[in-house]
Amino acid sequence: MTPGMTSASQNGAGQIVVVNGTSGSGKSTCIRMLASALTATGETHKVVRMNPKAITASQVFGRLDVATGDWYDGIFSSLWRKYCRRPEHIWLTMDGPVDSLWIENLNTVLDENKLLTLANADRIPMTPTMKMIFEVENLNNASPATVSRAGMIYMAAASLGWEPVLEAWLGKLADQETAVLLRELYQRNMGPLLQFMFETLTLTMHNESVNTVGYTIRYLEQLLIRAQAANHGASLP
Repeated sequence: MTPGMTSASQNGAGQIVVVNGTSGSGKSTCIRMLASALTATGETHKVVRMNPKAITASQVFGRLDVATGDWYDGIFSSLWRKYCRRPEHIWLTMDGPVDSLWIENLNTVLDENKLLTLANADRIPMTPTMKMIFEVENLNNASPATVSRAGMIYMAAASLGWEPVLEAWLGKLADQETAVLLRELYQRNMGPLLQFMFETLTLTMHNESVNTVGYTIRYLEQLLIRAQAANHGASLP
C-alpha cells in the first residue's frame, strides 16, 4: 500500500482518493506531476478539474424541469458522461471545500456500485479508467461514510516549506546576479520575519508561510518588471 493511504484505497481499487492538505502544500502539483509521469509511460492520463463550491448544486449535477420534464445536465454530470466513454485515464478532480450539499449526491459513486445516479434516474457507471480525486483543505464537513470509502493522502505544508517555491522562481530569472542577491536576502531575513509574524502578530486570517512568501515573490516580480522597463525607457500603465 502507498504510504499515507488507508486500506479503503485497496477496497475501491484506488478509484476514490482524497488529497488533503492546506493551500500551498503542493497538492495540485503532485497530482499534475503524477499524471504526467504516468502519461510518459505510454498511457494517457488527463486531470479534469472543477470547483464544486463555485456553482450551485443543480449546476454541478443537473436539474429536472418539473414543468416540462426536460433534463439539463450540470457540469459534473456532463463531464462524467463524456469521459466514461473515453479510453484514456481520466482523473476527475473536485478542487474545493467538501460540502454536505454536494458530497452526499456522490454516495452511489463512492460505494461499491460506482454509479453516478442523477435526479432523472440516469445511472452512469464509473469505468476502470476513471478516478475521483477530492482535493481539499480539510474533511470537517465529510461524513464518516465518505471518509471510510476513500483512500487518504495527507500533505503537510511544513513538509514542503517555502524554500522550493523561492528556488523555482529564482531559477526562472534572466538576471542571475539579481537571483543570487535575492536568495541571500530571503535566507537571511525571511525566517525571522515569518517567526515574528506568526508568533507576535494577531493575524486577521490564517495563512501558511509558503503563501506569505509567494505574495512577496509576486510583489518583487512586478517591481523587477517595472525596473527593467524603466531602464529600457519603456512606459508601463
